Amino acid sequence: MPILGKDYQPGIQKRIFQAKQTIETEFPGLWKPTEACLSVFAQLKIKDIANCTFLTFIGSPASRKTTMLSWFHGLDCSYFTDDFSPTSFVSHYAGATEEKLKEKIDLLPRVKGKVLITPELMPAYSASYEELNKNLGIITRVLDGQGYSRDSGVHGQRGYKGIEGEWVFHWLAGIAYVPYRLWRMFGNMGTRAYYYGMPEENNKSSEELAKELKEDFPLKSKTCRKAIQLVINYLWDKYPEQVEWQKQDDNIETLEAISKLAILLSSLRGNIELQYEEEGEDAQEVYTQPVIEQPHRANQVLYNLARGHALLYGRRYITNSDLPLIVKVALDSARTDRVKLFRCLLDKNGVASSKDFEQYLNISRTMAIRTMMSLKILGLINISKNNPSDKGGRPMYLAQLKDEFKWFLSQEFKALWRE
Repeated sequence: MPILGKDYQPGIQKRIFQAKQTIETEFPGLWKPTEACLSVFAQLKIKDIANCTFLTFIGSPASRKTTMLSWFHGLDCSYFTDDFSPTSFVSHYAGATEEKLKEKIDLLPRVKGKVLITPELMPAYSASYEELNKNLGIITRVLDGQGYSRDSGVHGQRGYKGIEGEWVFHWLAGIAYVPYRLWRMFGNMGTRAYYYGMPEENNKSSEELAKELKEDFPLKSKTCRKAIQLVINYLWDKYPEQVEWQKQDDNIETLEAISKLAILLSSLRGNIELQYEEEGEDAQEVYTQPVIEQPHRANQVLYNLARGHALLYGRRYITNSDLPLIVKVALDSARTDRVKLFRCLLDKNGVASSKDFEQYLNISRTMAIRTMMSLKILGLINISKNNPSDKGGRPMYLAQLKDEFKWFLSQEFKALWRE
């Protein structure tokens, strides 16, 4: 349970404790991702948040993503849809008038000031390259919180414009995995998407699966939905208006940790294109200049998520107790192979060889060296090469974490990641 502060609210603490107990009883392992959802909802009650938070839960089929998201269905502050297209934010449907488009068809005004929930996001990401590029462009723009407008030959220009923060909404979604081409496109466009890896259950025995068949699944889910909605309703009753944030009380060490995570995440999500100078046996690998988004947006989004978590527990300032969620989201929001190499570096106290990476990731030597080179180009590590001995053999590459990332070797960070 997070640290209690001077703004301790026994009412919300009681309801959160009850919700946690209920969920861990009915669906063990789902409390932490549920708490992340609640932290996104709580951001709606903070006055100066001008960035949309887009948090997608990644997990294999039947990992309870949809079950968890369904607990937030039916709230006045949520908008739930199973069939989503990015073009629906501002429609140009020829068979509707401007008035009807605004009142009943456009999605953006309907989700403004709410949390959009789309349990399955893969259909929107499975389009052709051209269509996907268009979809991501729309998503990128609407998540700026400044509205969105577009032109067509049917209605001309139409949409919604405003100052920063005027069209803020937040977004929770589910997906089985993030296709590699998405990471590449995100790297070039400056992704607004953040991720949370769902807990994966170990292979259950036939006896355990048989026991599940005796359980009343709809009743279990309904019980959890009621517990969650009690938390949301209490939060809305406690804060009928958006609250002023007490920034002067934010823990400075927590702020610095969030900023370090934002810098790391920006580097891990950078985009690098691998090309070849020649064809055939003489081909030489050439890496293009990396495209690395500046950390300002990630810094703000992670900070806002920490603030939502704090307000959920009755505080209007952040403390170190808000950091485990931020560490989880930051490290889950980068490419898995790069994060695994980063974890290997931490396990090796900041220095690891290409052989270590081969064994740690169970990949080939060529792939290990290639991924090491990516981390070097992204500015995370330095690489040295040990020449083979007189007996022959291939050279060994050694990766060393750069000094500016040494905080991640501290016991403080490792404890947060474990938590």
